[in-house]
Amino acid sequence: MAVVIIYGMLLLGQGFSWVLTLWIFGSFIIFLMARVLGAEVSFSQSVGVIGYCLLPVVFIALLVLVFTSTWIQFILKAVGTLWSTLSAGSWLAPEAIPKKALLMYPILLLYIYFMSLSS
Repeated sequence: MAVVIIYGMLLLGQGFSWVLTLWIFGSFIIFLMARVLGAEVSFSQSVGVIGYCLLPVVFIALLVLVFTSTWIQFILKAVGTLWSTLSAGSWLAPEAIPKKALLMYPILLLYIYFMSLSS
């Protein structure tokens, strides 16, 4: 939760409650999809993993403030988003799930939205 709070505070003008709401409801949707696909995850595990894997997005949001080149910012944002997605996907969708890509896609969309809030 601390990572999500730090990210919300980093986006001072965006609305702190919006980040928390997006985190909780996004985790709920991913939890439901993981359960439907056969993963044995709980809602608290989903919330924790999505929040913890937001840490690369926080680091990249801070790095983007330093670099002024648009191409460098784009590459950093893409790396941060993919890093977060692969981290969350490896915890929420172990190799036992044959349809892992179906769970990775909404996780990727959630982190793309989180990253778009910082720009």
